[in-house]
Parts: sequence; structure tokens; C-alpha cells
Amino acid sequence: MQSSLELAEKEHRKMFEKITERAEEMKVHSFDSMVDQVLVVSATVYLEIIPVCEITRS
Repeated sequence: MQSSLELAEKEHRKMFEKITERAEEMKVHSFDSMVDQVLVVSATVYLEIIPVCEITRS
């Protein structure tokens, strides 16, 4: 029979692993979200600035 301390340590390790996994997931999602925002802004700038440059060059 395992002692209460051993059971508590095992549960603590499981919780710590889950927290670590979730933290990694959050980092990935945060990075993906940031990249998505940068792409949207870049596309918007491209679509608005390039035509203006083309008009002024003509």
C-alpha cells in the first residue's frame, strides 16, 4: 500500500506535467495569433500602399 505522501507526490507530478503542457500550448497559440495579426496588417498595408505608389508613378 502506498503512503499518502507517495500518492500526493504522484498527483503533484501529474498536475505539473499538465500545467507544463498547457503552457507550451499557450505559447504556440500566442505565437500563431501574433503571426496571423502580422500577416493581416502586412496584407492591408500592401493592398493600400502599393496601389498609391503605382498611381504616383504613373
